[in-house]
Amino acid sequence: MWITLWISLYPLDTCSYFQMIFDLDWTQPQIVDNSQTHDVKASSFREKYSLEKIVSWIVSGSLENVKHAAKILNMAGLVAFPTETVYGLGASVFSEKALLNVFAFKGRPFSDPLIVHISKSDQVHEVALLPTSVAEIFSILTTEFWPGPLTLILPAHPKLNPLVNANTSSVAVRMPNHPLALALLTEAGVPVAAPSANRFGHVSPTLASHVWDDFSENEVCILDGGQTHVGVESTVLKISESEIVLMRKGPIGFGAIQEVLKNHKNNLRFSEVCRTLQKNDVQVQESPGQLLSHYAPEIPCRVLPKSVLSMEQIDKAALLNLGCRLNAVIMIDFGAKYSNASSLFGGYFDLSVRADPVEALFNAFALLREAEKIKLCSIILLPNFEATADEKLLALSDRFLRASSGRTLV
Repeated sequence: MWITLWISLYPLDTCSYFQMIFDLDWTQPQIVDNSQTHDVKASSFREKYSLEKIVSWIVSGSLENVKHAAKILNMAGLVAFPTETVYGLGASVFSEKALLNVFAFKGRPFSDPLIVHISKSDQVHEVALLPTSVAEIFSILTTEFWPGPLTLILPAHPKLNPLVNANTSSVAVRMPNHPLALALLTEAGVPVAAPSANRFGHVSPTLASHVWDDFSENEVCILDGGQTHVGVESTVLKISESEIVLMRKGPIGFGAIQEVLKNHKNNLRFSEVCRTLQKNDVQVQESPGQLLSHYAPEIPCRVLPKSVLSMEQIDKAALLNLGCRLNAVIMIDFGAKYSNASSLFGGYFDLSVRADPVEALFNAFALLREAEKIKLCSIILLPNFEATADEKLLALSDRFLRASSGRTLV
């Protein structure tokens, strides 16, 4: 059955594909701690695991594995790879079969567009149009922020597969700042559409083991590059001759973007869009990250109020609104506000004991993934960053809004 499935996906060169898979330098798939990963020879892999059950693999980020992974992309296969933000589930923009598998494996609606990843700026012309009016702004932003966690929404190339951009007139493009991602994209030689490598709506992955947790039953080769060093998805901008629109908050603040552009152009307007579409909304989106329910762990979340609550207040609110007591509550703290009462909770984590926004971004999704594994707990409480002026914490506030589907504890 497994072989039949792979033949249907790779009808032109199945034998060479299997040879390539068996030649890979394997990392044990069952890993949960990235520091414990180790390579396993292909012969040992075949003896130890049943190929009928193992259809997704984690491989180390060696040069040889990058070359094999690039071949998989060019043979209509899927490769999960690390970027500086989160792991992406990559497919060649030129393979409709691979693009369809991205949507199928994730359970992602076709109304939600994909971000195209490139390794050099001139590749943008393969997926987008750059009229003179937009080219100057594009050049300013990419010179300053690429490679890096900035996605630009541009006019789409007329020959772009509509699966990539939800059949709209625009396309989202970025150049990641991660050596393994850039090596893979360069070796593949094609633009790669890559949403986050997780089940649709689930917490984004920042470790290879997170990808494995979501896609262990799917045909995905996972390049292990360790934990991603930013931790949340890129900032998304829609650019035109006269206006810059912030479509999704991210690691690069809108203030920093405005400063760069104001030094070069004086007549630009700046605006922000914050959409909170329902999960079953079929409205076509211009940008990823617009749904109200997103980035969500298996355990329901609630955002705490802006003021610090006493343990009695949290216990009362949890019992009244959720029907559970403190020992069934997981607290995700920031700045050790509730550390003295950590033993009262069913689980306790701190995004950053020293209240460092960069550290909080780095830890956020990994801690949500850890929290959802705690048994017998009913709710995860998240810190409230709505009143902050820090743009990194505002990006995290956006993720927590969607992880909780806009719900608060009180």
